[in-house]
Amino acid sequence: MVTRHDIENSHVVQKSKQDFLIQYYRLLSNYNPSEIINTDQSGVEKEVYSSRTLSAIGMKTIYGIVSSKNANTHSYTIQPSISLDGKVVGPILLCLQEVN
Repeated sequence: MVTRHDIENSHVVQKSKQDFLIQYYRLLSNYNPSEIINTDQSGVEKEVYSSRTLSAIGMKTIYGIVSSKNANTHSYTIQPSISLDGKVVGPILLCLQEVN
């Protein structure tokens, strides 16, 4: 989705992108690919369920069945770190059972 503000400031975003890439490629030559590391968090649900149901017309009460209430109210977060040469760096961080 794009707002009017996004459109009006697109030249600022493009300039910022160009400046970042110039600085990135300038610094890239100072490091080995194994020394450049990216990390990001990713949420993982133990059980994925749909919020949609299929029922006959006129049904007043509709139940959704899950195998575990806890598996649907808690999630895990993993955070791997990967070097520019494609190798996993160090252990993968894992946060257990965060309440959504």
